[in-house]
Amino acid sequence: MIRKLFYTVIILLTFSTLLQAQVSSSSYKKRMKSSYSNPNASIPALLDSSDIYLKSDYNRSFDFLEQAYLLSLKTEHLEFRVPVLRKLGDFYAHYKQYDLAALNYEKSLQSNYQYNRSHKKERFEYLLKGGKQFILAKQAGKSIQLYKESQTRGLSSYNQMRLNEAYGDAYFAIQNYPNALKYYRMAEANSLALSSNEYNTALKIKIAKVLNATNSKKALVVLEEAKIQSAPQVNSTNSIEVESEIANYYQNNSMYKEEISSRNTIIRNLDASSNNENSDSTNMDIEQKKYEEQIKIAQTYNKQNLYDSTITVLSGNTISISTLNEDISSLELKKEAAKTLSEAYLKSGQEEKALQSYEEYVQILDELYKKKELAYTDVNTMSKRLMENQGRIDFLEKDKELYDAELEIIDQERQIQKDKLRFQWWSIIGLVVVIGMLIFTIFTMYQRSKIQKKHSMMLDLKALRTQMNPHFIFNALNSVNNFIAKNDELNANKYLVRFSKLMRSILDNSDLDFIPLSKEIEVLELYLQLENMRFPDKFNFKFEVDKNINVKDFEIPPMLIQPHIENAIWHGLRYKEYDGLLLVSLKQENDSLKITVEDNGIGRAKSKELKTDNQKATKSRGIKNTEKRMDILSKIYKQKIRIEISDVETDGSGTRVEIWIPKAIGKMG
Repeated sequence: MIRKLFYTVIILLTFSTLLQAQVSSSSYKKRMKSSYSNPNASIPALLDSSDIYLKSDYNRSFDFLEQAYLLSLKTEHLEFRVPVLRKLGDFYAHYKQYDLAALNYEKSLQSNYQYNRSHKKERFEYLLKGGKQFILAKQAGKSIQLYKESQTRGLSSYNQMRLNEAYGDAYFAIQNYPNALKYYRMAEANSLALSSNEYNTALKIKIAKVLNATNSKKALVVLEEAKIQSAPQVNSTNSIEVESEIANYYQNNSMYKEEISSRNTIIRNLDASSNNENSDSTNMDIEQKKYEEQIKIAQTYNKQNLYDSTITVLSGNTISISTLNEDISSLELKKEAAKTLSEAYLKSGQEEKALQSYEEYVQILDELYKKKELAYTDVNTMSKRLMENQGRIDFLEKDKELYDAELEIIDQERQIQKDKLRFQWWSIIGLVVVIGMLIFTIFTMYQRSKIQKKHSMMLDLKALRTQMNPHFIFNALNSVNNFIAKNDELNANKYLVRFSKLMRSILDNSDLDFIPLSKEIEVLELYLQLENMRFPDKFNFKFEVDKNINVKDFEIPPMLIQPHIENAIWHGLRYKEYDGLLLVSLKQENDSLKITVEDNGIGRAKSKELKTDNQKATKSRGIKNTEKRMDILSKIYKQKIRIEISDVETDGSGTRVEIWIPKAIGKMG
């Protein structure tokens, strides 16, 4: 079933690749016949042509850019890639497609072509442009990331000031006011070092905006400083903007008298600016700005219930409404003016004029809605079209290698088909190799898992075996203590000599997972001699080893039998008055080593009766560790170590422990 499925996948992959090759070939041919693929076109000329049509025909402007981009993908024109990307950014920025503009500026910065590296000054300008577009696209976080990832070392003091300001703008956009203030302050320090009074004023305005956003009273202090600095240019853009921020501060803090005075100052400055040809505020819609300030003054009068003053301001001839453009922003102002005036008439008891102003408000609102709906439709249509244009650019970039290959070998169509077929078969072979590698990886991981699991169990086994030694030493030292308590110095010395010999044997075997059966018997005999010295009148012992077992070649886990011998002595034989006998026999039974530990002691039932409550509640540590070791060995070797415990006599006296160690675990030689 799996084999059939595998062959089916390969066949489907082959047909899919063939179909894709045919479609791609057709796509290439169409693209080659298109007008923008003229190989003799000059990229700088195409960029200039795009600039000519930028404001009048965005479709034609973009066609020139697309043609320039396509040519810049060719190896011989790579040096033009960066200026084309920058021009694309300028194109989208002009049509307020901020995200697309930022994307192309960012691509130009990321380019590794020599042209891009050799023009650091231009590169910095487009870094700031890209960051600004990200902010306008409400993606200020990307703006910060762009600044951080770009190489900005070795900047001049002037450009360092601009970069700090750009950081401040980005953090302000995401409402991270502490960082925004930090970078604006750094930029301000740069401007002071450069003695740039005008730039310093502009930065103070931005600092005040941050402080105003955090309701800090320091905002007014900074604005007053900026006002003093901008005083020599009373009708400059900075001067007007400073006064606007001061008026906004008064408005936010309900300082109505001061606000009205400040806004009247703005109107006077605007009047002065309109009569001054050298003013830098000539690009500002002065009449609209004056009208906006007049409306804000009227709204402030309304807040103070000074409705006659409101009517005077909005009904007077201070500003000629007819001079305003009929655009959306102007209609917004007219709507606010009609609404404010209607409210003033109503509160002052002039219901007829209030109704008239309200009807004017409704009429303007209706006209504004229509213009907004139309503008939204136009913007949405243009945005959709420009997104499609960017999609064409992205497609060109992704498809450039196949396209270039088609241009170069158009007269060798048959050879291309052969190369594609060869590629298809290599893809199939690659797929087979990947599947094979995947199967091999899965198998390897499975094997590794098994090895790790076995290694873990071996560590557990070693830990348990290590626990046996201190347990055994503890019991042996109790015996020494017993001789010392009886002042039996001679037997204590004999006991220690044998004990040291036994300890050496145990320590020699402590790092081994398996030891020869002969060594295990030697250790057990030494142990029995020690216990026999402690209980000389209680028992005798003997070993019976099957002649068919080569005790030198046969290996078993160390200290596997000792706990059962210890149990036989301590819980069975030591309670007998005389004629105690411990028999340890080893013989081969089928494919297992059978070990029998048999005693003629008082038996399990009687021993249990003699135990204290504490002894009953505690299971022998040696037996418990031995059972765990047997369980782990059984899991490692997939062979069960079987153990049976039974009474020797019908009256419950005597205990027989039989252990069967399979050949796989016992390592028969």
